[in-house]
Amino acid sequence: MNIIFLIIVFLLGVGTYAGVNYLNDKNPVDSSIDTVEMIPSEKADIKVAEPAEETKTTVSKGSPTIDLSNQGLVKVQGSIFDKINTEVLNLSNNNLSGSLSSEIGHLKNLRILDLSNNNFTGVPAEIGQLSNLEVLDLSGNPITGLPYELGNLKNLKILDLRNTNYSEQDLTVIKAGLPQNIEILK
Repeated sequence: MNIIFLIIVFLLGVGTYAGVNYLNDKNPVDSSIDTVEMIPSEKADIKVAEPAEETKTTVSKGSPTIDLSNQGLVKVQGSIFDKINTEVLNLSNNNLSGSLSSEIGHLKNLRILDLSNNNFTGVPAEIGQLSNLEVLDLSGNPITGLPYELGNLKNLKILDLRNTNYSEQDLTVIKAGLPQNIEILK
């Protein structure tokens, strides 16, 4: 049942991504949003998000969604964090490592953040500034520590920590600040 709820919430956020994205490729909804397209770098098998002419960003029911999933990214372009109206950011299934940029704190309207299935080892403290965040998916990352600032996320409904190496001690401290009805997937 928990997984079904997570899937429903995620689908509500990115909704009709495939259909909308196809239409956006033909007729962009919001040309003011930077495009993110994969281009080969000088090193083989390394991809970095770079701007292009057409938008790959989708808008679903008036809520901006940036979906960079399954792109083989090793780095996220900094301008992504300038899109302050973004409500859904999907960076899942890439080759992102280290820690997410602290600039994530700029996305104050973010409701869903999917970082699943990457190589992140850390999460920046600035994630605690995302007061509207409802879903945080960190699953499938070798995360070893969680910032106590996660306890500031008073609207968080789902925290997915499956297949991570998080510290139970960190989680105990964080849970004290989180809503009582939060669903933590371990």
